[in-house]
Amino acid sequence: MKVQDDPLTTTKRHKQQWNASTKLTHAKKPKSPSSLRKEEPPVESDMPTVTEAARSLVEKAVECAVRQDAVDRTETTDIFNHQQTMHARTTEWAVMQEDLSRQLKQDQLATDQRDNDERYAILDVDLHLERVRLEKSRRKAAIQAFQRHLERQIQQLTAMAEAVNQREVVMDAAFNQYETWVQSHHTRTTT
Repeated sequence: MKVQDDPLTTTKRHKQQWNASTKLTHAKKPKSPSSLRKEEPPVESDMPTVTEAARSLVEKAVECAVRQDAVDRTETTDIFNHQQTMHARTTEWAVMQEDLSRQLKQDQLATDQRDNDERYAILDVDLHLERVRLEKSRRKAAIQAFQRHLERQIQQLTAMAEAVNQREVVMDAAFNQYETWVQSHHTRTTT
């Protein structure tokens, strides 16, 4: 801190002096040039002068400023240390938060992948079961179609067998009749 010039401590050319009774005394104008050389010594008193009081005030102010500067430095150091600690904690928290966020994302991705795999596995099983059901119903339909085909063929064969039996009966009757006619015709011709 720079000590400024105190207007009370600076000497001026036309300064008035204080006497012991604290009354202003006027300097007398010199009558001759030789009297200019003589100066009266200042009157000293037992009371402290304004200059000394001002000096002690300035010293106290400087002392307070120095003391305050030391306190400020200590507080600044404490604040700086606290700021460094808080910065370190903040950085650590940010890193921890980033790590936790990354871990949560990885866990979520793994869970989503697992869920997707399970869904796909369930869908694969469902699709396989649907294929089995479809194949079973297709085979049943094919068997039923084959059975209907066989039944139609059996009906046709049965109908053909009946027709053959009827024809055979008719043919037997016709042959019997022809045989009877031939015999009757032969007996007539032979008789």
